[in-house]
Amino acid sequence: MAAAAGGLAVVVALAGSVLAPAVAGKEAKDLCLGSAALCEKRYDEVAYLATHNSMSTTQDRFIGPLHDPDIVAQLNAGARALLIDTYTWETPDEITERLQESDISPGMKEQITDLVARANPPRPGLWLCHAVCRAGAIGLVDTLRQIGDWLDEHPGDVVTLIVQDAVTGERTRDAFHEAGLDRLLFTPDPDPAEPWPTLGQLVRSDRRLVVFAEQADGPAPWYRNFYRYGMETPFAFKKPAEMSCVPHRGGADKRLFLLNHFITDAGGSRLDAAVVNARRFILDRAHRCEAERGRPVNFVAVDFATIGDALGAVDALNNERSARR
Repeated sequence: MAAAAGGLAVVVALAGSVLAPAVAGKEAKDLCLGSAALCEKRYDEVAYLATHNSMSTTQDRFIGPLHDPDIVAQLNAGARALLIDTYTWETPDEITERLQESDISPGMKEQITDLVARANPPRPGLWLCHAVCRAGAIGLVDTLRQIGDWLDEHPGDVVTLIVQDAVTGERTRDAFHEAGLDRLLFTPDPDPAEPWPTLGQLVRSDRRLVVFAEQADGPAPWYRNFYRYGMETPFAFKKPAEMSCVPHRGGADKRLFLLNHFITDAGGSRLDAAVVNARRFILDRAHRCEAERGRPVNFVAVDFATIGDALGAVDALNNERSARR
């Protein structure tokens, strides 16, 4: 999760038939993350593959993309967490300010500035962008509709969005309503210390969309501030050897645990992803961080999720937890 630069806006899809073959004799809605055993695990006891800055893709023609397939294809490929950033279309002055705070490379910043100088057509509405919408943008409401359609097609899945929010809670609530997602939204307990329901309970109730914000906390009861419920590691690592488990936002004693597991040295790097997305690398770090925090890692957030074997590492974490009973 990147801060002002890369952001949090997370979508998490928990459960599903994508990660493992269906168990004989079981319907999709009877399986969670492809496993009947995981349906008995609480939401905060399960690991989910998360894509950092999920909207920033080659497919959607972003400048400096952090993934190749688009959001729906990420879900199809096994991602069960999407970290997304919401924005309104910026003015040239706002672009300059955002670029100064972003993790976009100097060359990309120069390219964006040149594009802005040549054209500045207004574009109303809400967007998913990575720091600057002129570096790439997809419509928020349209994307939410696609996620809803995907959930309808996958009745055994749960999706969580963690949103780096540069738009108000009121406008976000209205966007979800416009996308027709009210029927799927799960409302967390007002007390972050209370245990979460099991994945099976979320699936059976058909309240399979969990949404957090980085800044806002409401006004919709289902739109809660992530750092009231969750904690994270730092995210501005320049090389793999720097990856630590020290507390960052959210402190060190929350039920949900976000492992920021990507390199942000002048943007994303496929070469770095090949190193840190290796199955053994992720497992070693997750185990180390779990030992230091005393809580299981829930969201393993990576760049270029289709490089390496991040999904295999998440599956291994869940197999370990299922075996403990």
